[in-house]
Amino acid sequence: MGAGEPIDPPDPDASPTVAESPAARREPVDDGQLVHEAPTSPPASGPDRSGAGAAGHAGAGKGAGAGAGSGPSPGLTARSTVSSSAEALDRDEIARTRQVALVGGTLPIAVAAASPWLGGDAVARAVLLAGMGVLLLANLVLLWLARDPARYRRQHASIAWILGALSYQAAVYYFGPLSGAIAAGIIGLYFISLGLSRAVAIAIYLILAVGNLVLVVLGVSGLVADRGLLSAEGLTPAVRLLCAGLLQGVMLAAFLLARASRATTQRVVDELAVAVRAIGQREAILLEVRQDLERAVRIGGPGRFTDQQLGSFKLGHLLGRGAMGEVYEAQHVATAAPAAVKLLQLAAASDRGAVLRFEREARIVAALRSPHVVTVLEVADASAPLPYIAMERLHGIDLGTLLRKRGRLPVAEVVTIVGQLAEGLAAAEAAGVVHRDLKPQNVFRAEVDGSVVWKLLDFGVSRMVDHGATLTHGHVVGTPQYMAPEQAEGGVVDHRTDVYGLAAVAFRCLTGRPPFYGQELAQVLYAVVHQAAPAPSSLVDLPAAIDVVVLAGLAKDPSGRPANARAFATALRAAAGAGAGRPT
Repeated sequence: MGAGEPIDPPDPDASPTVAESPAARREPVDDGQLVHEAPTSPPASGPDRSGAGAAGHAGAGKGAGAGAGSGPSPGLTARSTVSSSAEALDRDEIARTRQVALVGGTLPIAVAAASPWLGGDAVARAVLLAGMGVLLLANLVLLWLARDPARYRRQHASIAWILGALSYQAAVYYFGPLSGAIAAGIIGLYFISLGLSRAVAIAIYLILAVGNLVLVVLGVSGLVADRGLLSAEGLTPAVRLLCAGLLQGVMLAAFLLARASRATTQRVVDELAVAVRAIGQREAILLEVRQDLERAVRIGGPGRFTDQQLGSFKLGHLLGRGAMGEVYEAQHVATAAPAAVKLLQLAAASDRGAVLRFEREARIVAALRSPHVVTVLEVADASAPLPYIAMERLHGIDLGTLLRKRGRLPVAEVVTIVGQLAEGLAAAEAAGVVHRDLKPQNVFRAEVDGSVVWKLLDFGVSRMVDHGATLTHGHVVGTPQYMAPEQAEGGVVDHRTDVYGLAAVAFRCLTGRPPFYGQELAQVLYAVVHQAAPAPSSLVDLPAAIDVVVLAGLAKDPSGRPANARAFATALRAAAGAGAGRPT
């Protein structure tokens, strides 16, 4: 059951906001909306629990913000975050490279420094010093690459690894192919084989294994003298070959164990990423259900104005209530036609700014002509005891409630929703209106003559493009998770701001979560302004073409977005067609 312009339940992905007060007191309300001076720098140390900043109610019958409470937080802060299992393993590889390079760079220095006291064959020692110089250079290159993840290039690191493995053969030659020198090489082989590139791991394994075997065979055959400090010439050829075979087995085992460990880690990290996403979505849904239950105890029965008459309408049961307004089911006195009447609460009616916003909403919605915008039937005149708007009575469900039940929607259904909402936004654009608060709660799935029609609700914080000032001038208005960056910064908004909101709603429908969400207002607003939204296909299985369209709609710079809502809807429809046949 729904009203034409209901006072929404909490935002489906509620984040904390601040309520209207110079002292920024917390005030739980119903719709996840805010009017706020937004921070555009990283949150201060620790979570921002002060709620600092002046705030006010953003629209008629609308609350100033979602109730402060716990919610899923993906850690959207100024700190860098890991967005995929592949990225997590990349970071692990870079950190491991840095650690191995530190040890590997120390080793040649120590060996070279100790060589005068070690003695041994002069030729072998010369080979050792040359090899240690190359090994030191290779490790310095690796250390330089790994110190800054932004400049780490796997191709360059691979060259350094291979060069280091080749140069390490000088140490094996000097100490002897059956000496303990091979142990350090096996340790290095294990750590390198934990990396992403199987080709590099195989190359390092072959260099060490084949190099060691060749030295042993050449020594056994007498083709090359065993100049090793720990020479094996005192052993019989059979024993030397047997020892070489055992070393080959150890190296092969180290290589295979490392690759198996890499595969296991990849699988576990992938499973963890899936579990974390599922937990985040379930926490969001549980929070939404709890807020809906809290709201449900306040609606559905008689309200203070039940059975009263406002204008041409007699009010029935209460359909919704917010911090400043209420929505009642109603009937036209003369025709008994059903309607929904939205009116200001008595306390809000004494607030001149709230009354002006309410009246402006009535004028804006009444001027819009579209089957995808709720129809206004009557607006209070000067003689009315309270400001009110009578609208068509809608039957159905809002998108936020639908998403809480279903999690996410099929691509084809999202394309339909976006296409119909784009028509409503086109009507708003033609009237010079920017909605500024697109979110699932402000989208209604109405059943009209047996067909499903998606309608835009709540123009309470909308802006007239042709009029410079607004009733919320100088403040940020909207719902943080679906708010465009320019809106979060209190900047100039136009119809591309609504394109962002439409893309954010599409993101929520496709993936089951909004582009940005968190426990703290500062986290969400900072992420909206400064951090890139994840590709939808990184969260669920979607065609890459849809990523391109949705992320274009979520571009930080308005000039990078589609020109208007219709253009976005057309592009999304084309992307969905290009990806037809993929699972969703």
